Parts: sequence; C-alpha cells; structure tokens
Amino acid sequence: MIILATPTLALTADYPNNDHKPFVNAINYYENMDQSIYKEYKNAASSMREMISYKELEDIKSIFQVNTIENGHSSSPSDKTTIEPERQVYFFGEEFRKFVVIEGETNDILSSGNSYHRYDNPFEK
Repeated sequence: MIILATPTLALTADYPNNDHKPFVNAINYYENMDQSIYKEYKNAASSMREMISYKELEDIKSIFQVNTIENGHSSSPSDKTTIEPERQVYFFGEEFRKFVVIEGETNDILSSGNSYHRYDNPFEK
C-alpha cells in the first residue's frame, strides 16, 4: 500500500502574537514618536492613546471610521496581510475624525484615517 500525503505548510502570520512581550505605554510612545506620522491638534476636545490587541481594533475604529471613511481618507492593511488577534498595536485617535494604528513591535502603520482637510481644520489657526 502506498500512501501519498501532501505536506501541510504552517500558516504564519505577517504579524504573529506578541502579547507576551512588554511594550512602553501609549502615552510614552506618543511622546517619543515621529510627529510626522501622527500629531494631535492643539485644543482638541478629545483624543485617545491606547495600547490594545488587534482584535479590539474594529470596535474602537468603528467609532472613528463613521466620519473618516465617509468624509475623508482612510487606509487599512492589505487583504493579504495576516495579523494575529492578540498582536499588540497602538491606537491614536482624535475628535472622532483622525486616527492611526501603529504595530507595537515593528512600528509599521497598519491603518489610518483623517477627515480634516487643510482648508477646514479648526485646529490649525
């Protein structure tokens, strides 16, 4: 008897689980990050700086995307990018109109959105 078997390849995520690794808190990360990536507006009524697991992202982003997708620009990871649900990411959002998601270990920008346009940004005056 001959048994032919096709070897199965282990699926590896582009961003595997890293919840066991320590990361700096979101406030300290923001204070030390490159401000050209994301900068909060002065006098903003609300802002959010959080270290979360990737699986929590959709709930948080949904609040911000109501405005950023319909009224501005938004980007997300490619459909071919695989991210483990427990992967740690930083979420920075402001005024329910502007956000960025940065991967905690590699500092890759995974997603962003902004509905403020230069001509009508109330915080650039």
